[in-house]
Amino acid sequence: MDPAAAPPGMRPPPSHLLGMSAGVWLRVLYDNGFGVDTPFIGSSLSVTAASLLNSVCRRLDDFGIGKDDEPLADPLFIVGHWRSGTTLLHNLMATDTRFATPDFCQAFFPNSFVTAGKPLRWILERALPKKRVIDDMEIGPGLPQEDEFALCALTGLSPYVAYAFPKNWQHYNRYLTFKDVPEEDVRRWQAAVRGYVRKLTRVYKRPLILKSPPHTARLRLLLEIFPNAKFVHVHRNPFDVFQSSCRTLSLGPPLLKMQHFDFNNLEDLILGRYEMLYDMYLEQRALVPKGNLYEMSFDALTRDPVGEVEALYRGLGLPAFAENIGDLKAYVASLKGYRPNRHSGLADQTAERIATRWERFFSTWGYPLEPQAAL
Repeated sequence: MDPAAAPPGMRPPPSHLLGMSAGVWLRVLYDNGFGVDTPFIGSSLSVTAASLLNSVCRRLDDFGIGKDDEPLADPLFIVGHWRSGTTLLHNLMATDTRFATPDFCQAFFPNSFVTAGKPLRWILERALPKKRVIDDMEIGPGLPQEDEFALCALTGLSPYVAYAFPKNWQHYNRYLTFKDVPEEDVRRWQAAVRGYVRKLTRVYKRPLILKSPPHTARLRLLLEIFPNAKFVHVHRNPFDVFQSSCRTLSLGPPLLKMQHFDFNNLEDLILGRYEMLYDMYLEQRALVPKGNLYEMSFDALTRDPVGEVEALYRGLGLPAFAENIGDLKAYVASLKGYRPNRHSGLADQTAERIATRWERFFSTWGYPLEPQAAL
């Protein structure tokens, strides 16, 4: 299969950069030397046109929302490496209507979802594939979505920009941790986080549940904004994460690229990104106030979703769990026909390399250093 093409019968997703303002998009183009390869010029022109509209809508959104100097309720952040179960947990917790989560429209169009929300949702209903190409999970304009896409659009300071400009992958990878990033950019990113949370809070008037794998490495930066934020970390057997990440990066990002790039040889990138994310997480998790961090395993979550979410509520002191159990059980029942991806066994050399480089993480969460049976 051509890595730049969607699987048969699957519509490719719209560009994740379509929500940028003109200023942010111009900066991204400048940082990449305006290096859009010829086959992808049409996609870049679409982002350019959308960015002009977003710049206008941003001002209208600000006017429509109005000013609010009231203190913000600290969000709950779901963190964990990609392919570790963060989307599943996000969807499970989103059934509790005492909280709010950004939907696809609000995450992909953070500048304009107030002013242009209705037409955007109409367009997305027709433009989006019904399921994610990476794992067949349902997607749609009104379903929960991770806030990293919003921060990518608001600032251009995100590892997700590399999906469009993969030749500059290492430049954008540093925004995973913001280590050695100019202080001006750090503060600009934090201001965007605060502004996005304020905007969502003004719309929903409820505490937020946000989910973003890159936030796993940003606990300190988030706590500087929200000192009493709560965090849920989902971990999964590293061998499984590696295999699922290989599949994800060979299927998803190629559909979003604006430069020629081979996404099928990313073993070193996956190994390094995992280390970067979790070294920072383990260094910073002690900064979270006592009682505000809860850890769970993907295996436990999939075995008993209701029981694990109930334990999470107790662990973080969240509102009475029983008030939400009906909607939660109904959502769990809707997943009974879902079958996760299955992966072939790892080559011995690859498994040994993973075990050697990630040994400290296997040890931290108690996973065996030998691959188990195929998923």
